[in-house]
Amino acid sequence: MIEEFNTVSGVVTAASALFAVGTWSLMSGTYATFLASGGAVIAVVAVISAGYRSFPAPLRQIEDIVGKMVDLRDLSNIHPTPSILAIVGVSMSGKTTLRNCLAHVISDQARTQTVTAQILALQTAPPTFIALLDGGGERYAQQFDLVAKCDHLCIVIDHNTSSDEAGVLQERLDQHAEFLKQVRHFFDQKELPSKKSIQLLVNKKDLWKLAEKSDIKILDQFCERELGYWKQGLKSNNITMQHHSNEEPADIARFTKYLKECVISGGIPHE
Repeated sequence: MIEEFNTVSGVVTAASALFAVGTWSLMSGTYATFLASGGAVIAVVAVISAGYRSFPAPLRQIEDIVGKMVDLRDLSNIHPTPSILAIVGVSMSGKTTLRNCLAHVISDQARTQTVTAQILALQTAPPTFIALLDGGGERYAQQFDLVAKCDHLCIVIDHNTSSDEAGVLQERLDQHAEFLKQVRHFFDQKELPSKKSIQLLVNKKDLWKLAEKSDIKILDQFCERELGYWKQGLKSNNITMQHHSNEEPADIARFTKYLKECVISGGIPHE
């Protein structure tokens, strides 16, 4: 609203000058009257226009946009306001695939480059609505923006960038460690409020469970160490870790159940 009236202030100023010229004592007659009247009309129209544009957009009913992508700025204009889940992590860890699985959308395997919000209806009685946020894994600024906006946070971890290799790569774990460290630093730097839930989702279980036992031990130790880091501080009262595969329907169902419980209970899932 303030921006609208600031924008129109210049128009009003110009119109006022025109009005003043028209009423200047050295001018008289029809021309002066025309200038004065024109200036007054411009000023009134500008103020009315600014006032109209300053009113908030009408609320959109959430039932009408289930399954659709919406701009992050439009989430506040949805009724009822949905809970917000941000799915973050490094590139190619399976974030967008997870979102598509939750929304029952067939993935085209394209890598996400922009921030998106998709409205999802959880199968509860009455229905519970949630906005799924996803962004490009290579753009940490996007990821941090999602972390700041969400109520619930899911951080996707994997063992390897490959979609068919079982071996655990230390370089990949180092990438995750650096990302997780930066997200925690962002929490502290921005003094973000505590999230209702945070889950570290260790993806591609269908692959890494076939790795050598020594590799699996390395991955387990890494995940337990990172979980310990996240449980320090006040980032959430509900911080968990779960082994997961986007390729296994049972795991998608389990994550959906976890999400329902978190949203309905305000962040504390039922045992």
